Amino acid sequence: MKKHLIPSFLLLAFALVARAEILPAEKILPKDTLLMFTVPDASKLRASLTNSSQGQLWNDPAIRPFRDKFTKKFSEEIVAPLEKELGVKFADYEGLAQGQVTIAAIQNGWQGNTNEEPAVVFLLDSKDRSEQLKKSLGDLKKKWTDSGKKFKTDKIRDIEFTTMIVVNEDLTKSLEKTFPSFGGAKPGDPAEKPDPDQPAKPASKTEVIVGQVESLLIVGTSTKVIEKVLIRMSGGLVPTLLEEPVYEANHNALFRDAQAFGWANAKAFIEIVNKQLKGDAPPENPLMPSSEKLMAGLGVNGLRSLAFSYRDSAEGSVAQFFVGVPEAGRVGLFKILAADAKPSGPPDFVPNDTVKFTRWRLDVQKAWNSLEAMLTGISPAAGGAFKLIFESAGKDKDPNYDLRREFIGNLGDDIITYDKPPRTPTVADLSAPPSLTLLGSANPERLASAIKVLVSTLGQAAGALKEREFLGRKIYSLNLPGALPGPDGQPKVFSFVGSGGYVAMSADV
Repeated sequence: MKKHLIPSFLLLAFALVARAEILPAEKILPKDTLLMFTVPDASKLRASLTNSSQGQLWNDPAIRPFRDKFTKKFSEEIVAPLEKELGVKFADYEGLAQGQVTIAAIQNGWQGNTNEEPAVVFLLDSKDRSEQLKKSLGDLKKKWTDSGKKFKTDKIRDIEFTTMIVVNEDLTKSLEKTFPSFGGAKPGDPAEKPDPDQPAKPASKTEVIVGQVESLLIVGTSTKVIEKVLIRMSGGLVPTLLEEPVYEANHNALFRDAQAFGWANAKAFIEIVNKQLKGDAPPENPLMPSSEKLMAGLGVNGLRSLAFSYRDSAEGSVAQFFVGVPEAGRVGLFKILAADAKPSGPPDFVPNDTVKFTRWRLDVQKAWNSLEAMLTGISPAAGGAFKLIFESAGKDKDPNYDLRREFIGNLGDDIITYDKPPRTPTVADLSAPPSLTLLGSANPERLASAIKVLVSTLGQAAGALKEREFLGRKIYSLNLPGALPGPDGQPKVFSFVGSGGYVAMSADV
């Protein structure tokens, strides 16, 4: 009896191994991944989106006529032409995404040269629908054969992959038929004729490699990258994205419970760009900064990563965006935009019927000084012009007036914006609900007066600025040039007033 049980346990263990979960994107993608987007579980995300407020609205019977009309038009004008040109029926692949869906660009030795390109890899886990995936790939291969498309069959680590040879010019023509504006072409434009005196350029080609490993669909443009993926799937030791320190920090902070997330290795991109810029000629205009100086002045060289994540819960959807710049390396734009860690909830005076609220605890005075320093560092001429505006503003009426002291010196560390419900359900009111912006200040009345001087100095005629008293406060108003008229047909008027620790600004009075 025991002798018979041993083979049974071995078979069971083998079956469990064969059905092992596919590794997540961060444990399967190579360490030199430049950018990636992944959905860890497509089934869960699909269910979450269906149950979300947006999904329920889309499926509501009240908008069925619009939905049916939209989907029909989209299918006829976009999907059907693409299927015809590419020889693929997208419906055959519907529902295959049951687990991970990932697309990524891998550096793969690319250093910015035009004769090289990063590799692209696409992963889709069909889970228990692997047989359906296998059939779909077989049907696709047959269609390629019947249509005369060039392809070859190779093995990567003893697994069969089909390589399709795609002529880039043919693909561009197919896309232009479906999207007439693709590549800048417009409907009715005459076709560009080749120059008979110039030798014909050889057709550029791209190899698209397609294969299936267990339940995972793998599509890529590099056998080297696909081989690394296969090594990881078999338990081999290949450096992965999770071992990249920049990614690991973002993963632990943002991605653990995310239903979808994306990441870019900005540091690698910037290093490649800086290598290319070293060979650039200096600008012809001596007042213009060089590209290298512009990159350094803006603070781009300190950028390490870009990331975002999405998750849904009973309380609503949450999307987070992250710009990775170490505090010690924050200069230029990133020093300007860095906000202090201070309370950012709605103050008590925000109305209960507010439908949209934003609060940014930015030290505006410090940010303004950083902006001036950045401009001067990039272009001393631009910085000098900026400085001249503040030194000369208001001197025509008061020789001792100091706009820098009155404006910059009174800026605070609080920016609040909130919207109230639209007045009516018309399109005009829905697109421009009543809103108010508050700029924090220790001396809001003096800051409002300084804004008046600054607006006049920057070109707005002083006569167009109107003043009126309301409850002991001075309100400044001016017409917004080029703005659409208000609901009553009158020109939009922008007003601001200083009171209660803020300068309040709004186009609704």
